[in-house]
Amino acid sequence: AEAEMMGAILAVLDKNKFTLKFAFSYFDGGSRGLVSLADFESALQSANDSFKAHEPGTALTADQIRILVESVETEPNGMVDWRRFLEAFRWEPGAASHSDCACAIL
Repeated sequence: AEAEMMGAILAVLDKNKFTLKFAFSYFDGGSRGLVSLADFESALQSANDSFKAHEPGTALTADQIRILVESVETEPNGMVDWRRFLEAFRWEPGAASHSDCACAIL
């Protein structure tokens, strides 16, 4: 069940990388590639609203967003490197689990 959930999360994120990049950029006021954990969650929520509006059925659930927020790696200063986050995951359909993807920060 965990492998299926991670696969579903990664598939949605991979499909919507450009929307995520735009959302993270918006919350990254200094264009440093870093956002607070709260802004990381807000950016995910904002991007997810766009997923729902443009491609119903491809959005993340509230539980999936919670899992991402709780499991994302933060920098020593507590910030999330959102560029690294976007680069870190590549989900391949048919992967048995999230350990089979290049997902270093989850």
